[in-house]
Amino acid sequence: MMKKTFTNIINSLRKLEYRGRLDDNWQEPHKVTREELKMAIEAVLENNKVLNIFDMPVMSEGKKNKRQLNSALLVSLINENIEKGEEITVVVEQVNAMPGQGVTSMFNFGQTFGAIKGICAALD
Repeated sequence: MMKKTFTNIINSLRKLEYRGRLDDNWQEPHKVTREELKMAIEAVLENNKVLNIFDMPVMSEGKKNKRQLNSALLVSLINENIEKGEEITVVVEQVNAMPGQGVTSMFNFGQTFGAIKGICAALD
C-alpha cells in the first residue's frame, strides 16, 4: 500500500497556507506537467520581495548516472543572484525516508541535505 505524503507551507504567523503534493508525477520526474508546490510557493510569496525560485542544480554520476547535487553550481547560482551584504532567505524542505528506500539511498539523500545546509551556512 502506497502512503500518501503531503507538503505544507506555513507562513510567518504559523498559518497553514498550502497542503498538497509536490507535483503531478513524483514517480517519473521527466513526465511532470504541474509543479504544484512551486506554484503554491509563488502564490504565497507573491506580495513579498521574491526575486526568483530555482531548481536544485544536479549532475549525473556513477555507472547508473544517478542525479546528485552539483555543489559548485549551487554556490555559483546563489552568489550570482545576491548582492554583498543583502539579507536572503533560503528555503530547504526537510524530508524523510520513504518506505522501501535502501540504506545507501538514504545515506546519499542525507549527504545532499547536509551539503545544502553547509553551503548556506558558509555564505558571507
